[in-house]
Amino acid sequence: MTTSQGLNINETCYSPTVTLIPGQSSLPSPMSYRRSQDFSISSMIQFNCDGSLSRTTKWTIKNCTSTRCSFEIVLNEKVMTTYSELYIPSRTLDYGVYQLTLSVTMIDSPNLKASSSVYVRITAT
Repeated sequence: MTTSQGLNINETCYSPTVTLIPGQSSLPSPMSYRRSQDFSISSMIQFNCDGSLSRTTKWTIKNCTSTRCSFEIVLNEKVMTTYSELYIPSRTLDYGVYQLTLSVTMIDSPNLKASSSVYVRITAT
C-alpha cells in the first residue's frame, strides 16, 4: 500500500535559494582552471519551506561562445550530476568556456525551483 501526502494548507513554501561556491564569475569573466587539474563547485541550498525538504538536484553543463551558452554537453558516467557538489576530474572538459548550472526542485512542489550558474574557462596545461 502506498500513500501520498499533499501539501498542508498551513505550510508556507517558497522557492529554495541556491548559492554556488566559488560563485563570482560571469560569461565575460569566467573562473579559469587548467585542463590538467581537477576542480569542484560546491553549493549552499537554503530551503524556504515548513514542509518536506525532499528535492532533486541536477547539474547541467553548456558550452559557451563569447555571447551565449547554448549547447548542453553530456559527460561520462563518472561525473555525478545529481549531487549538490559538482566534481570535474582533470581532462574531462575540452578547452573553452562553460556554464555550470545547478537546478534544485522541491519534490512535493515541483513549481518551487531555483537555479544558479557559474562560468569556467578551461585553459592549456
